[in-house]
Amino acid sequence: VSAWVAWPAAFVIGGVFALVIGLISLPLIILFTLITPQTVSLISSFDLALAKDRATPLHTSYVLRFTNLDGSENPKPVEYNARLDYALARVAGAPGATYGAAIRFTVAVAAAAGTTPSGAMELRDGGLLLGSCTLASGTCSIVRNTLTLGTHSLVATYGGDAVHSGSSSIPASHLVVASPTTTTLSASPTSSGYLQPVRFTAVVTPSAATGTVTFLDGSGGTYLNSCTLAAGTCSAYISALSVGRHGVVAVYGGDALNGTSSSAPLVFDVAKAATTTTVTSNSLLAAFGSRVTFTVAVAGANGSIPTGTVALSDGSTPLGTCILASGRCDLSTGSLLAGTRTIVATYLGDGNHAGSVGSMSQQVAKAA
Repeated sequence: VSAWVAWPAAFVIGGVFALVIGLISLPLIILFTLITPQTVSLISSFDLALAKDRATPLHTSYVLRFTNLDGSENPKPVEYNARLDYALARVAGAPGATYGAAIRFTVAVAAAAGTTPSGAMELRDGGLLLGSCTLASGTCSIVRNTLTLGTHSLVATYGGDAVHSGSSSIPASHLVVASPTTTTLSASPTSSGYLQPVRFTAVVTPSAATGTVTFLDGSGGTYLNSCTLAAGTCSAYISALSVGRHGVVAVYGGDALNGTSSSAPLVFDVAKAATTTTVTSNSLLAAFGSRVTFTVAVAGANGSIPTGTVALSDGSTPLGTCILASGRCDLSTGSLLAGTRTIVATYLGDGNHAGSVGSMSQQVAKAA
């Protein structure tokens, strides 16, 4: 057969064969497409999506979903991740993340498909189980007041239910700080003389606080004394304050569970110490014209030792002055008139001591 006859014949026969095969296979392709779910791996790709609730960085949800090859999204997520939130319970009307304060942790499971997960949640501090709760409307709470000081990494774990798979939250950082304290200060007596012992008493709240209280002359000022707390209070005697007005402060140094605190300055006045002056003679009956030595002793209250000057006189007639050394000084004179003389010693005082006056009778015999 010539080529001009063979080629047209083959073309016709092939076309008829292709038409027959097409009529047979087309219903099969249509039927396969109709009965095959879109989520089958043959026509779907797997995509991991991360969704974040921007209300707070502690709220984070992970959702596994199917995305079809045509770009549409399968409405049935297959896995959910728990999200963790916490709210501080109000203690005495104010929230606080302090040691011993009750803290309410709220855990929730979010399901992107609109379903509500149920079942149990666990809250762990690292590997330590803090507690568990049962979801109601996708959320539940755990209250604890046993967290130790420092930063804690908290993780909520959802165990899953018949519909939802289990998951864990991202760690949430929670800081527990020392409990706040307050310190008050009182003194007895409320004012004093120089070097007079005064009892200062500090009271620290809460009474469970332990440790040391330091007493200072002014905030950050001179150290005065210290005491150790017992049942939230302690006292110390202080006698080192100089004459004048002071603002004494009690500073609590804190302990492992309680923070530091300082009292308000306590205004405290210190007056000059009272003194007593005495004068004696080396000869109670002196001859006219002879020299007589007078000894003056000045004693300060509270064991203090006065310094400064003493003036002596015969009545209103000045005899001279002497300077105290260790609270004593001497003055000699030969100018006393005959008869009974009243010798007066007047202590003029110093920066810490008040002045005082002492006197004695001195007999001077007439000249022969």
